[in-house]
Amino acid sequence: MKVVTVTFNPAVDKTLLVPDFRFERVVRVQQVFVYPSGKGVNVARVLTRLGMSVICLGFVGGYAGAFLRDGLTREGIPHDFTTVSEETRTNITLRDPVRGMESHLVEAGARVTPTELSDFLQTFQSHLRDATWIAFCGSLPPGISPDFYAQLIHLAHRHSVSCALDTSGAALREGLAAVPELVNPIGRSWQKWWVKRWTATNEFALPSENFCQGVSFALSSRWAKTAPSAATARASGKRRHHRSRLSTPSVQAMRC
Repeated sequence: MKVVTVTFNPAVDKTLLVPDFRFERVVRVQQVFVYPSGKGVNVARVLTRLGMSVICLGFVGGYAGAFLRDGLTREGIPHDFTTVSEETRTNITLRDPVRGMESHLVEAGARVTPTELSDFLQTFQSHLRDATWIAFCGSLPPGISPDFYAQLIHLAHRHSVSCALDTSGAALREGLAAVPELVNPIGRSWQKWWVKRWTATNEFALPSENFCQGVSFALSSRWAKTAPSAATARASGKRRHHRSRLSTPSVQAMRC
């Protein structure tokens, strides 16, 4: 089985550890962590560590793009990115372990020209021949039509490739029309599409009538205090739902 991850807006993530942060003219940073990131990149990282065949697609450019490529190569994660003229974004996380504060500064990402988009499509189609699943992850770059995920899902289905969609907003709404096999709404997007159902011990969420049309699996993870517990729901023409609480194994957290 081969999984292709598509991340149109990958990033170089920089985490700054600043104990007891205060708004002053000069702030001393205790530690810095810099690494390739993006939702699809993170998916590929996990699948690679699980021993699965995976490759990253998307757009990268400039010095940050070169860093991202090199970082994935050093991690042993295959990639076939399309080069763009603008710089890949850098996102900054400011973390204060003393106050328990964490702030995220997120750039919009590089604009993509029609020629660069055409180059990506050629690369994308070349990987459809031996792909089993394609994971479309994250936001779309500025200037790309919100129905672009839907176009790619239709193209993948013509090659009998299953699709997972992990996005939000207009890209999610348009993407649902192409009926991906699995959907994971990002952030608060689940509130527009999911209907709460209560059990004796926990809160679950089921896709609403519009959301569920033709989608095989919907996934939602716990988010803040208002999101549903991790659950899956399968939808059919008879509107049958199967809910499962997913438990993750215990891991040793790395503090950074």
